[in-house]
Amino acid sequence: MFARITRAIVINIAKELKINCKERNISVSEFYNADEVFTTGTMGELTPVTEIDGRLIENKSNSKVLSRMHDKFKKLTETEGEVF
Repeated sequence: MFARITRAIVINIAKELKINCKERNISVSEFYNADEVFTTGTMGELTPVTEIDGRLIENKSNSKVLSRMHDKFKKLTETEGEVF
């Protein structure tokens, strides 16, 4: 597989799982009120963000987006080896 960045892989996974994914600037209040926040990176892969500016990110709707995406990401790296 050609070298790709983690962000692009995560965006493709979202599309495969039919998870709405938009690239846009968001406000700090949107982060504060989100059910789930995570970052992506080669070393950290998909890393949950549990706190921003001392405010806890609470999953009030019991969303499983990160879990679903992380599971798919792990399966991909297990079957296709290192994709970065």
